[in-house]
Amino acid sequence: MILPKTDTPGAKEALVNRFIDRLLAAETRETQQRFLASLAYIDGECMARYRAAFVYLPAESQTEFLKLIAYPHSLVTWGEKLAEFEGPAHFENLKSWISRAYYNSEIGMKELGWSGNVFHDDLEGCPHPPETHK
Repeated sequence: MILPKTDTPGAKEALVNRFIDRLLAAETRETQQRFLASLAYIDGECMARYRAAFVYLPAESQTEFLKLIAYPHSLVTWGEKLAEFEGPAHFENLKSWISRAYYNSEIGMKELGWSGNVFHDDLEGCPHPPETHK
């Protein structure tokens, strides 16, 4: 839901979840625990607010919850102690992982304009004579 499918493929189609699993496997234990803590926070808050884990919520409730933690200064949080509200930090952590994994995938790189060509043309202002190309 953070990078949904629109007119271009989303994070699910880019298999971001699998890429993040592989990246986390090579990370420090502290980084792994911070990522898992963010996932646990989301499920814990959803259980407290909706009586169900995030994955089991209807799409409207999932969107409502993500907006709550992404934009904490809203009427929904009126009266809550925002200084103690951990949601934005966990949302930013997950969003960072998801967006970096997405834009490092083939799908994400193509969305940014990559043509799929792994070789580069001559750089402007730096031509080399044909006999030096090997």
